Amino acid sequence: MTDITITDPLLVAPNGSLTGGPIASLAPGAVDTTTFSGSYTIQQSDIDAGTVTNQALARERILMVTM
Repeated sequence: MTDITITDPLLVAPNGSLTGGPIASLAPGAVDTTTFSGSYTIQQSDIDAGTVTNQALARERILMVTM
């Protein structure tokens, strides 16, 4: 996989942040736990609602090689 990116609508200013990436390439079966980092500051509206719902999206391109 190449050009791996993550988007997360909750992790945007002013209450959140998402840093790092993209990952240039990642071999099959490989793991990367350090390239991206995100944080979100809980808001009073989250507390009032009793929940925080979040969903992140990871995208990649798959490099096809014919031998």
